[in-house]
Amino acid sequence: MGAKQSKSSEPVIFYNQNSPLQGLDEPIQTKKEPVIVESNEKIEKIVQERVVKELQRMREQQEQADRHNYDELAKKNIENDHNSIAMTEDIENMIEKLKRSTSSDISSVVSERQEELIVCYKKNQSRPLDCWEEVERFKEAVVEEQKKFVATHQR
Repeated sequence: MGAKQSKSSEPVIFYNQNSPLQGLDEPIQTKKEPVIVESNEKIEKIVQERVVKELQRMREQQEQADRHNYDELAKKNIENDHNSIAMTEDIENMIEKLKRSTSSDISSVVSERQEELIVCYKKNQSRPLDCWEEVERFKEAVVEEQKKFVATHQR
C-alpha cells in the first residue's frame, strides 16, 4: 500500500518559496508560441473569408434592393407622364373654351355693376373710396358668374 503511493508517474518538483522558479517558464512559452501563432493565423484567415462572404452577400442584397427601387420609380414616372399628358390636354381644352368666350358672354348683371362702378369713379375722382359699395356689388356679381362658369365647364 505504501509502496504504490510513493511511485507516481509524474515527476515531483520541489522549490523554495523564498526564491522564484527560474527556467521553467521559458521552455513552456517557446513551445506554445508557434502553436498559438499558427492557430491565430488560421482563425484570422477564417474570419477574413467569412467577412468577404458577408460583404459580398450584402452587396448583392443592396444591388437587388436598388434594382427593385429603380423599377418602382420607373413605374411611377410612367404613371406621372400619363397624368401630365392628360393634364396638359385638359389645360389646352380650357384655353380653347376661354378663347371662344367673348365679351358678349358677360352677364347683364356684371355689366350693370361695372357701369355703376365706372360712373361712381367718375363722379368721385378725388375720393374713390366713396365707391366701396359699388365695388362690393361688382365683386359679388363677378363671383357669382365665376361659379356659374366653373359649374358649366367642369366634367
